[in-house]
Amino acid sequence: MAACRAIAQRVECSRLQKRSSEQDSQILVIADEGKEEELRRIARRSKVWNPIGSQFGTWGDGSSWKNIPNDRLIEDPFFKPSHQSYFLQAADFVSFALLKSEVAPTAHVAKYGLDKVYVDLAPVCAKEASRKDPRGLGIVRT
Repeated sequence: MAACRAIAQRVECSRLQKRSSEQDSQILVIADEGKEEELRRIARRSKVWNPIGSQFGTWGDGSSWKNIPNDRLIEDPFFKPSHQSYFLQAADFVSFALLKSEVAPTAHVAKYGLDKVYVDLAPVCAKEASRKDPRGLGIVRT
């Protein structure tokens, strides 16, 4: 669930980088079923306690982190079975493609070239999500 906490931080942090006209946008989270209570708890906590680390090491006041509550979530996450949502199936596919691009391919994966699919997704990656990603694709690694 560390990844979910990191995403909650980046959702709010991205607001700081947008122009003021875009800061009024709201967020609705749709997630695959499973771990509903934990994800709901993270979402609710981020509305009150959402420590954001400085990408430069410290904030202007010298602290290494700042509490920036996430005020953009308009509701608790909605949960759906992925087989009923093309959006969740697409997210599952991207996750699978990333996994297969980072581990040694099995014969089946290599036969169909599934270990090379993630490279095709590079043009649509949000590279600004993580500047620390060694591949430069913005992958948030925890």
